[in-house]
Amino acid sequence: MSNKPPLMPHDPLAELDEAEEGQVTEEKQPEVTPEPEQVMSNDVAESTGSAKVVFEESLTIADVGEVYPTLKGHLDSLNPVTLDASGVEVIDTAGIQLLAAFIKEADEHSIKIEWDGVSEVLKKAADRIALNKELHLPEAS
Repeated sequence: MSNKPPLMPHDPLAELDEAEEGQVTEEKQPEVTPEPEQVMSNDVAESTGSAKVVFEESLTIADVGEVYPTLKGHLDSLNPVTLDASGVEVIDTAGIQLLAAFIKEADEHSIKIEWDGVSEVLKKAADRIALNKELHLPEAS
């Protein structure tokens, strides 16, 4: 086990687990595109395939509560996930924390996470708070 201090002193998503599912609207959740041979149900991969999560243009504190259930579902499925944040135009620290917590938990469960696209806005925000490595963002070429 690592002696590294945690990224955050508390889990900013812990309270979201207790939210009622009826409060989550489908229109604000990120688009989930199944890979070939993948069966999707309620935005959660049910097969041994992988899933792709495409984030909308905003990933802020106002969006985190609606995006979290989708990401949590992928953690529960234990299937590889490809993230596409190429369209993200607005992000705040809550959005970055959501991604960092998701990727950290995925790493702990040996779930493979890949990036298909990362917007300049996300790259700059992650760089500003030194989370590029924790987010597994692709190196600049």
